[in-house]
Amino acid sequence: MRIDDMKPGPELDRICGEVVFNKSGLELSREFLPAYSTSWEGMRLVVEEMQRRGWDYRIESYRGDVSFAFLQREHEGYSEEVGTELPYIATLAAIKALQGSEYDGTD
Repeated sequence: MRIDDMKPGPELDRICGEVVFNKSGLELSREFLPAYSTSWEGMRLVVEEMQRRGWDYRIESYRGDVSFAFLQREHEGYSEEVGTELPYIATLAAIKALQGSEYDGTD
């Protein structure tokens, strides 16, 4: 399944744990997995980790939609998602920023 087709929830959170936090599948199975894609606290963890890695972020809203983007400070990296659920689009933007838009959730 392509990352764009995934809904917020445990499977997307697992992928976020692997990609953003560099955790292995074994590590993820042994510990509590934060709700990165469905909670404000989870989104905060994602944003802080991306900032630690050298990415800034931008949030904009317009007519009910929200845009969340990560921008790399030192390079030309950029990843943006638009939607209505901020933790979900922040999680997608982080995964795509680090793995590219073609990430299919099988790595």
